[in-house]
Amino acid sequence: QNGVYADGVVSQGGYATAIRANQHFVFAIPKSISSADAASMMCGGLTVYSPLKTHGAGPGKKVGVIGIGGLGHYAILWANAMGAEVYAFTHSSKKVDDIKKLGAHHVIDTSDEVCCVLILYIVLPITLTFGALEIS
Repeated sequence: QNGVYADGVVSQGGYATAIRANQHFVFAIPKSISSADAASMMCGGLTVYSPLKTHGAGPGKKVGVIGIGGLGHYAILWANAMGAEVYAFTHSSKKVDDIKKLGAHHVIDTSDEVCCVLILYIVLPITLTFGALEIS
């Protein structure tokens, strides 16, 4: 059931045509960005941006991303834009070219048996945060 604001207006949840929010938590979307692109960036993009920013991703840092799907592709884009050296871990060799186009400096194909053994030595010292990995 939908909630009701103090003035009687019904909150419409995810189907709303408008939203009320404190001005400290909103900003204008540039006209050059479509609503579809902005929505994706505000959801998945923000989900990976926040831990990258919080943990200091940037020049001189290495960031690993496991799973190059909805969140993983944004993690690669953000980490690269922040200046980090980006490692992408994927089980699909079909994605390698796309992953490099997104900005990954290194792509590790986990479907390779030899690679899986090496990953044990790479992954152990890594801190996992929302699918994005910061390598110390």
